[in-house]
Amino acid sequence: MKPVPQYDDRRIVFEKVEQYPEFIGGVAEWKKYLQKNLDATLPSKEGWKAGTYQITVRFIVEKDGSINDVTTTDYVNSKTANQCIDLIKKGPKWQPAKQNGHIVTAYRNQPITFLVSE
Repeated sequence: MKPVPQYDDRRIVFEKVEQYPEFIGGVAEWKKYLQKNLDATLPSKEGWKAGTYQITVRFIVEKDGSINDVTTTDYVNSKTANQCIDLIKKGPKWQPAKQNGHIVTAYRNQPITFLVSE
């Protein structure tokens, strides 16, 4: 019987996976984290007009749940976008992704929505 080759995925960052990385505790805990740590008035302070704005933060969740390469292409260089990036960078570890039953390193796109009222 031939030995089964071992797959080494240390250098692979998955774009698509069977189970995406998620905030530990799910959506409810993510909302609590945002309420506690996000200054939702920052867009107004920056002079943004009334409306709904979404900033999607893209980052890598490593196998151990740590976060790397946090970026956004939305409202670049605004204090609001920088706050969103910092929120992810300084936050807790995430539950890593799974592919074929194995924990893998994967990208996560996390939208953060702001409502600016008049």
